[in-house]
Amino acid sequence: MNVLRIFGGRAEAELRRREADEERERLIAALTRTNVRLDRQAMSAKRANAVKAQLLGMAAHDLRNPIGAIIMRAETAESYIGRGDSSSLERAVACCEEAIKAAERIEGMIRKLLEAAKQDSDELPFAPHRMNLVQCARAALALNADTARAKRIICELDAPAERIELDADEDLLLEAIDNLVSNAIKYSWPEGHVVVELSEAPESVRLSVKDDGQGLTADDLTRAFGRFQRLSAKPTSGEESIGLGLHIVRAVAERHGGSATAESDGRGKGARFSLTLPRWTSS
Repeated sequence: MNVLRIFGGRAEAELRRREADEERERLIAALTRTNVRLDRQAMSAKRANAVKAQLLGMAAHDLRNPIGAIIMRAETAESYIGRGDSSSLERAVACCEEAIKAAERIEGMIRKLLEAAKQDSDELPFAPHRMNLVQCARAALALNADTARAKRIICELDAPAERIELDADEDLLLEAIDNLVSNAIKYSWPEGHVVVELSEAPESVRLSVKDDGQGLTADDLTRAFGRFQRLSAKPTSGEESIGLGLHIVRAVAERHGGSATAESDGRGKGARFSLTLPRWTSS
């Protein structure tokens, strides 16, 4: 009887141990599932926060150009109005019309940022439609005309036709081209030359902004599109630079399924920044 009692006690203890092991395994599995779920939630929150930070950076960076254009054109209109003659008044009206366009662009940018924040999306807001790349390039040049004139920099458009059509988000694309043109002017010496070149293929289009300014080193080319990157070239007339413009250009290119590239033969030999985009969306 004692032997049976001993074996019975051992069997009961073994059963309890196995039950405890099984309960521990269940708890470990439950904790593992919880950790995986929390990791996914943390990654999702990290992505959302990164995109919101990117959108905020884009707003801070890209609102400066249209706001600066509004101020400059308002001041120019004021000077024309002061002259009082009919020709000057016509120029003042033209300046006011350009200021209104810049204000409308700001309104559109803010609207998109608010939509992205509302949707809590992890991508840039994207609304492609059939558009004319030539017209968009002309608009970007117009936005930077006053700055180029102040530095006596000649800006030209080299396009094979008056219409080059593609499916794109025009606001985002204008933002990217504006950044490329404003950068080319900012880092070019006074009396320099900036050319926006357009080319097309059956399935893609390419826009390049070429300058004869300070050029880029091999190290610059590897870091050009990084966030908050400061390259070896410096603004030539005391302009500000926070190192976001080219990062935004790449983000816009990738949102369209395209790419952004930088080329230069070295310091003092100018640079070329290009956007290559598919002509049509996949939908």
